[in-house]
Amino acid sequence: MKRFKLSILAAIGLAIVSLMSISNIPKLDVKASDKIGHFVAYAVFAAILSYEGYKVFRSSNKTARLLTASALIAAGYGTMMEFFQALPMFNRHFEVLDMLANTTGATLGAILFGLFLKFKRA
Repeated sequence: MKRFKLSILAAIGLAIVSLMSISNIPKLDVKASDKIGHFVAYAVFAAILSYEGYKVFRSSNKTARLLTASALIAAGYGTMMEFFQALPMFNRHFEVLDMLANTTGATLGAILFGLFLKFKRA
């Protein structure tokens, strides 16, 4: 667990932001800013997972599996947060488009980290 400190901190931060009362979240005057926020947050989360996973497993030469696992973990976490938002105690709303933004961001975050590794090795 020590090796995944940033990932754990990111997951905690995402949970806090995802589950805090919606009235406490500042509104931006940008169309789809909510979806952009979801996309970026989960792209960063997947990249952090990929980075920390790579540091631990880089000798195994299974980078594609690591990136896939990072994207799936981040997307799964985002999906779980959306289902938690549907619970009345959180005063939030379940949105399929938020899940899509989370999943797309997570996928892109892992892909971008993979490209970074590829160009770093070249």
